[in-house]
Amino acid sequence: MISFLAILLTLVVLLLSLTQTLLVIQYYWFHRDAQTEIESPVEPENFPKAAIILCLRGHEESTPECIAELIGQDYPDYQLHIAFDSPDDPAAKQVEDFFESHNSNVHLHFFEPQADCSYKCSGIVHVLDQLSDDVEIVAFCDGDAIVDVNWLRDLAIPMMQDASIGATTGNRWFAPYNHSIGALIRKHWNAAAVVQMQAYDIAWGGSMAVRKSTIERCNLREHWQTTFCEDTVITNLMKQQGLRLHRVPNLVVENREATTLSDCFEWIARQLLTVRLHHPGWPLVLGHGVATGLATIVAPIAAVLMFATGYTFAGRSVFIIWMVYQILNLVLLWVIERCNLAAIAQRNASEVVQSAPSSDMSLLALPGVQILHPLAVLKAFFMSTVKWRGVTYAIDANRVRVKESE
Repeated sequence: MISFLAILLTLVVLLLSLTQTLLVIQYYWFHRDAQTEIESPVEPENFPKAAIILCLRGHEESTPECIAELIGQDYPDYQLHIAFDSPDDPAAKQVEDFFESHNSNVHLHFFEPQADCSYKCSGIVHVLDQLSDDVEIVAFCDGDAIVDVNWLRDLAIPMMQDASIGATTGNRWFAPYNHSIGALIRKHWNAAAVVQMQAYDIAWGGSMAVRKSTIERCNLREHWQTTFCEDTVITNLMKQQGLRLHRVPNLVVENREATTLSDCFEWIARQLLTVRLHHPGWPLVLGHGVATGLATIVAPIAAVLMFATGYTFAGRSVFIIWMVYQILNLVLLWVIERCNLAAIAQRNASEVVQSAPSSDMSLLALPGVQILHPLAVLKAFFMSTVKWRGVTYAIDANRVRVKESE
């Protein structure tokens, strides 16, 4: 029995190591195309009219900087639409104060939240109904994302060059100035997550653009009226219509906000929940989470117990393969970070915000990620309610319902 357990754990660790290595190699080669994306020439008069939708709720320190970047896009013809669920929301006061000192044409919307989708999706649907007929591209941004002047242009170009592309997206990269354990764990978890997002075609709504014709062709407006988020749902719907999601290699958007350990765990579980609810890649994400739990939590505990009960050879074998796996993880995380920092450095030449100082891949955060990730996967699997920006949603199968709001 002990020998069988040792062999099983060894095989799991080896399979997980191979899978993660192949995914990171794919990610590395994917980012080698970043320079080609940046140099794609398009004349200004050829850009279609675009609209940016920004849904805000609650006070965010980064909101003024986010809006400042959105109104300063190097794009010939676009509109910025900001949506709130209440004029009394602190975010509305932030935006009002911002535009007292900034002269810009912005459209503010106040919407009535629907009961069968998230407040964010309610806001998106409301704004879509207000857009003019000549808008051809609809872009989405999160209030905590700090984009650069070329952000909208880089989202639009691939769709202008390839009719099979129905939507484009970028990646998020956490670069917190506050190197708390919660912030570092979130940074390193996200570093691994962006590799899976690229491999499984998972869009990120914090930096995403969709053709308006795609929204109509895939009935996205109707689907968003019954979904928790706007991004993970689009991949499968577009594939059904012969369209695809394109991830822009150089489009890496920084987030420098701090977080606590408890908030980090809830955030990870909510990210995984969006995949469970709306994306066909959930079985792969679930399987990876279970394998990670076996490889990083069960394996070292089993090795110690094997040593303690006299099964020295089995314990030594499991411990050695576990240590090799940990070293491999550090190497893979280093490669991922180099890829993303290289993309950020290229965008810095176009006046993007400088990346925050890196602590490199903290040895303290890595075991934290390995412990929290399997637990967050399990929580996402069994989750029946979720709280997001002060709103509690009840979850039934792949549907959500507003339960209460603050």
